[in-house]
Amino acid sequence: MGWGSNNIDGGVVIDLGLINNIAYDAATETVDLGPGARWREVYSELQKYGRAVAGGRDGDVGVGGLLLGGGNTYFTARKGFACDNVISYEVILADGRITTADKYKHADLFRVLKGAGGEYKGD
Repeated sequence: MGWGSNNIDGGVVIDLGLINNIAYDAATETVDLGPGARWREVYSELQKYGRAVAGGRDGDVGVGGLLLGGGNTYFTARKGFACDNVISYEVILADGRITTADKYKHADLFRVLKGAGGEYKGD
């Protein structure tokens, strides 16, 4: 699959490449990742703090795609899939509202985002 393509017949591709923030919080030992970041950028930033994360095995893999697809990592045997390490997702809903989905708020959405592959069709 090349640029400008998608895996859903009649679907669209939204380029998230400019939403590539990486912010480490030493107090909580968590990292806020933009979906357009690449894992090589994440690893490089976290290395400054002596930290690592269960992310893509190839540095060119995007954060958003790996996490929505489950994410097999070098740490899978010890830490689970990459999506198992996500605390919350910030999501733009179909009606345009921005919300946070975690295990307490919008738990059903949080569950399907963890490995759903971006094609949730309801229950």
